[in-house]
Amino acid sequence: MTQRRQLLPLSFVIAAACAACGESPPSPAETASFAPQTDDAAPSAALPKPTRAPSRDAIAGWLRGEIDAAFATAHAESKPVLLYWGAEWCPYCADLEAHVFSRDDVARKLSLLVPVYLDGDDAGAQRWAEIFGVAGYPTVLALAPDRTELARIAGGMPLEVYAEMLDLVLGDVRPLDDVLAAARSARLSENDCRRLAYNGWGLEDASDERALELAAALEKAADACAGHMPVESARLTVAAAAFAVQSTAESPDAIAWQRRLVRGVREIVTDPERSVAIADALRELGDEYFSAAKTLEPEHTRDLLEAWTHTMDEAARDARFSPGDRLAALRSKMQAFSALDPTGVPASLAADARRAVDETLGEVGASPARRGAVNGAINLLVALGDIESAYAIAENELASSRTPYYHMADLAWLDEMMGRYGAAIAWLERAYRASSGPATRFQWGVNWVRGLLRMFPEDEAAIRDAALDVLGELEGPDKIYRRTRARLETLDESLREWAAEPGRDDTLDALRRRMSSICDGIPEHENDALASCKAFLAVGAQHDA
Repeated sequence: MTQRRQLLPLSFVIAAACAACGESPPSPAETASFAPQTDDAAPSAALPKPTRAPSRDAIAGWLRGEIDAAFATAHAESKPVLLYWGAEWCPYCADLEAHVFSRDDVARKLSLLVPVYLDGDDAGAQRWAEIFGVAGYPTVLALAPDRTELARIAGGMPLEVYAEMLDLVLGDVRPLDDVLAAARSARLSENDCRRLAYNGWGLEDASDERALELAAALEKAADACAGHMPVESARLTVAAAAFAVQSTAESPDAIAWQRRLVRGVREIVTDPERSVAIADALRELGDEYFSAAKTLEPEHTRDLLEAWTHTMDEAARDARFSPGDRLAALRSKMQAFSALDPTGVPASLAADARRAVDETLGEVGASPARRGAVNGAINLLVALGDIESAYAIAENELASSRTPYYHMADLAWLDEMMGRYGAAIAWLERAYRASSGPATRFQWGVNWVRGLLRMFPEDEAAIRDAALDVLGELEGPDKIYRRTRARLETLDESLREWAAEPGRDDTLDALRRRMSSICDGIPEHENDALASCKAFLAVGAQHDA
């Protein structure tokens, strides 16, 4: 059994804009509110199309889904395993492949490890995800031959850091928990500071209690590293603050602690040398941090905004970050203006951001960097409220994408924002029909059903037919694990909320009968999967929100 920690999910990783590391776009009902429009026609623009889909040459020589074989080789050769958990459709995975795994310095380190790629749609992949405690795409784990976790490596960092992280793993095979324990006693070497500072803390699940414990440990680590490793100390402070601002504790001590970490981040942001070096960590703090800053340090709001703007402008020009990450820095700047300035984003800054989108897409062309850049462009334009320009970019990608269903989900998201509900539902169904792979098809199917529940709650027949169709994706063994189980629980919650209106019991009964037949086909040894299956819409059962 792999040793793992229970950590709170943060948007502290490469997959921030995709809602928890590589999900399809978030529900418009949760991200923005736009006045509905009556015209269901899709906007379009004449943008130059890429001539080819990006390749995956960067992982061509890796083992594919052969986890047991990878650990057998690791034992025989006394090498760590590098496990890359991703998905064919995931733009952040494409960015990692294009800018990290393709680097010569990283490739040289990989020859000293056993690299294995596990796609979320590979046979048994979601079951492996349970074992290793991974859920979001992409996640990269360094594991000892006995499967002890050595590090979680996040994306979005300065590109030269990745080879250094692999060096640390190769030179120090202590479990990460042991390094974290040393932080609690304030005895940290330079390598300890680096291992903790660049670990992908936000790539796991978590309990609130564990999150608070971790935040305290990371704050201690930041103090221990401050004298000799200022950049690493800054990263650790940001990581601690990311946990702390999510706490709902209201005691005077808890509030004083939050204020201390909020102030610590502000002081980092006002130091240009440190802040640009850790812009990838800062830009993932997001609205929760800005809200805490307004509440706990209202007198410093203007100073924070000015420093944040400077940091993200510099990061957007910094070649140490990928094109998609540079656009993400501009998106973070727009978030800061929206959260901290009552007048919102100035028109001149919005115009600059649109020019940056055009320049970046022109720069990447049809290269493997395109998918990450396109995703960054769409999210930046949405942050600006320029939905039609974002729509034109997503529509433009359909013809050349290896996974056009991903952009169909983008188009559905954007159509829903503009109130074009008929077009949105059509895209959601089309995306589901076009998708491939068991976990992906169920995820896209749940998106479709939930879209119907949101936009056309009175169309009970359509909801019933779609839900029955999508539940069919769960037929057979090895299906209800990790991401798929999480989506099943989400669908359960959405259907229960919809069925609170009277007269909808017949549909729930039909779905229960369908699920019962699916449960009958799950092997008895799949205890957790069977329990999740039986809990779906069970009378008296309710998943925790």
